[in-house]
Amino acid sequence: MPSRTRFVVQTNEETGTTRGFMMTVIPDQEYLASGGSIDSIDYYYRGADFSGLIVFNHLDGSFANGWKYEEGEVKNCFLPSRNQSSNLLKSVTILHIRYCYNLEVSYAGYSSTKRVCHSEDQYVFTAAFSSAGGGSSLFTRPSSEFGTLGGGGGAYLPSASLQPLTNSIALNNMLLPSQTLLLEDALDELIGVCSDEYIYNELVAQGKKFNFKMDSSLGGFAGYDPASKTFSFRNNDAISSGKLKEEFFHAFQDAFYAGGISQYYNAAGNVNIEFEAKLYRDITAANCCMAFYESSAPQSVKDQYTRWIQSLQENPFSITSTDYQKWLKLFNQYTNSYSSPLSSNLSYPHAIDHIINISNCF
Repeated sequence: MPSRTRFVVQTNEETGTTRGFMMTVIPDQEYLASGGSIDSIDYYYRGADFSGLIVFNHLDGSFANGWKYEEGEVKNCFLPSRNQSSNLLKSVTILHIRYCYNLEVSYAGYSSTKRVCHSEDQYVFTAAFSSAGGGSSLFTRPSSEFGTLGGGGGAYLPSASLQPLTNSIALNNMLLPSQTLLLEDALDELIGVCSDEYIYNELVAQGKKFNFKMDSSLGGFAGYDPASKTFSFRNNDAISSGKLKEEFFHAFQDAFYAGGISQYYNAAGNVNIEFEAKLYRDITAANCCMAFYESSAPQSVKDQYTRWIQSLQENPFSITSTDYQKWLKLFNQYTNSYSSPLSSNLSYPHAIDHIINISNCF
């Protein structure tokens, strides 16, 4: 039976990080007999009538997850057998995978091509599916920080395993299992940045625990509520390292500043907290600059801010109280959504300063 394996490379436009994996499309005989083709099937388009199996492998060749399709709809999901802790996985099975590729040998003007195949038996757990709607509410059309799938389908889930990163900081995880996988993936990518890894490790070391939930009414994509210690996401696309970055810094501020940061909500100091978080993101993120992105500031102010951030990226230790106060006041002036009376207790970015001087990341 013909199959096709694609090497997929994705780049996160927010963080600049890149990941790669292999996607193998294996059609059913009935699908091919009815005139179906796999030529146009890719990561973002599965077609309305595809029937068969799509298997994802990590770059080292190890199995990531697999998805069974019937007429364009996901009907089953296969996850690695180490996922045995989930009560949503109902049975052990063996997924027989056969890989074939053309091996071309060229030497001294002589060349030949040989078809090489090998089989692999992968022990997997089968996901439990609801009978309503013809698909699973847990695994149908998941999305990630690299974009939402089109055409309906299962995604590459690199963290389809136990969730050690999430479990270390979760007090009450109200996310679905598929959303928890996205969170684990986002956390794994987030701590790929040294300063973010420092923040995560500090929160874990201090025994900080947080709630995680979905909230479709959220004004932004993601948010952190210091009063309830809760991370909220508006939709699955918001469960990403790019969206988590600023909110995790808010959690660090909450732990760092005496009395936490809920005391500044809708009060003097709110703008101090928000600007410091955006400044941290701009200094440490791959793309710049977000602090004045949605503000009413003239372009000349935005250009000057960009030059300031670029100088801090080259030398974070060069930040001064004078410069900080200047940009804090401009942020307060031009960003109405965060504007508030300034707090003298937060006149300097002490949380950022701590990370710069203690984390050994700069």
